[in-house]
Amino acid sequence: MRELRGNQNYPTCPYHNWRYDGTGKLLGVAMEKGLKGKGGYPDSFCKEDNGLQTLRVSVISGVVFGTLDPSAPELNTFLGPRISQRIKDICHKPLKILGYQRQTVHCNWKLFVENNRDSYHGPQLHSFIPQFGIARPADQVAVEVDGANALLSSWLETDEEGNIVDFPPQQGEFQLEDPSIVEGFEALGALQLSVISVFPASLFTCIRNAWSFRRMIPTSPGTTNIEYTWFGYEDDTEFEQECRLKQSNLLGPAGYVAMEDAEVLEMVQNAISQGDMSILQFGGDDTGDTDHFNSEASIRAFWKGYCEIMDIPLQGDRS
Repeated sequence: MRELRGNQNYPTCPYHNWRYDGTGKLLGVAMEKGLKGKGGYPDSFCKEDNGLQTLRVSVISGVVFGTLDPSAPELNTFLGPRISQRIKDICHKPLKILGYQRQTVHCNWKLFVENNRDSYHGPQLHSFIPQFGIARPADQVAVEVDGANALLSSWLETDEEGNIVDFPPQQGEFQLEDPSIVEGFEALGALQLSVISVFPASLFTCIRNAWSFRRMIPTSPGTTNIEYTWFGYEDDTEFEQECRLKQSNLLGPAGYVAMEDAEVLEMVQNAISQGDMSILQFGGDDTGDTDHFNSEASIRAFWKGYCEIMDIPLQGDRS
């Protein structure tokens, strides 16, 4: 029960040694009848009434989703057709887990959600990318909003035959000593960036060949644990797997890029904790789709969903 991952056929409570099956049904209770005829549970005690809370489970292309809310909508309805299809596109063949990472970020979990939906901070904050010229220019971008969920995408330029246009590597001011970290392969055609932000606090992120699932776990108003699961395909070649592992160094707890996000989010947390605030509108005031990254529509969609489930009145809603 204390392991970070794995499975057990018969989970057992470490406190009083109650034993369950894989569905949460209570199988055995220590000292149910007491000891030597003394104590124990009353005759009215019924194991069938004391099982674990069960999950509603749905699967998309082998990806398992669960909810404890019996009134939650069906998964495809909740995610929307575009996010459901993107998961199918990415997970169209068996996946292989490449590793795990854990990180504590010193900010409220909602700031971390905002950061991954904030599509315009990249060139401003992550100067490493343009200075070393490691980004490939996008020919097309899109931000698609389904309810409180969001899908951010960018595609490389293609020619009339659909072939990706070659881009000379490393045209920045500086050069990487080991340029292999940004070498890669086209696993999803021209799609080079895919960020699926599932409300409230999950992320499927495919940035070039660095693919991960992230789960945000609030631990206090000012701290959030992030769990990374890195993955690729079972049939990746040795070169492709090596590319994925190397590119994962751009993200993660000590990533060349992601550590800047962690630092700036701590700065923002410290600032807003003082009680000061300002409200500015960027890219309008709605929550609709855009064909550019110069909007906070997906962030507004998150906050609209958050306010609805928290029964916080919405002001000036024009979605």
